[in-house]
Amino acid sequence: LNSFDLIENSSVVIAFNSTTILEAALKDKVVIIPCFAEAEKRNLKDTVYFRKYFNLFEIAKSSKDLYKKISIGYKNPAKHKEFLQKRIWLYEHYVSPIKGNQIEKCIEILKKQIPKNALR
Repeated sequence: LNSFDLIENSSVVIAFNSTTILEAALKDKVVIIPCFAEAEKRNLKDTVYFRKYFNLFEIAKSSKDLYKKISIGYKNPAKHKEFLQKRIWLYEHYVSPIKGNQIEKCIEILKKQIPKNALR
């Protein structure tokens, strides 16, 4: 299955440093980011994506906490509806606008760019 199908058929999505976090958030899924102690080390702390937006997701600080949040999320799949507009903004900020046909826009950009980069 592709990631879109997996997200669609899940009630809880667990992801770390991936746009899957944002894709699942758009689908109003419970998103858990496992941010265990090793991700909090000084030399790694700046490499954890979306840290300043952690309030829009569930953050698991340990494997025990992860298990607990999976259970709670499974029982309360619509828990984060109040954050949907902020999650949409976050997706559009990091990925692309969700309105309009993005595939067609990408194709048009590529059509314009290919002749400029073709080998001569």
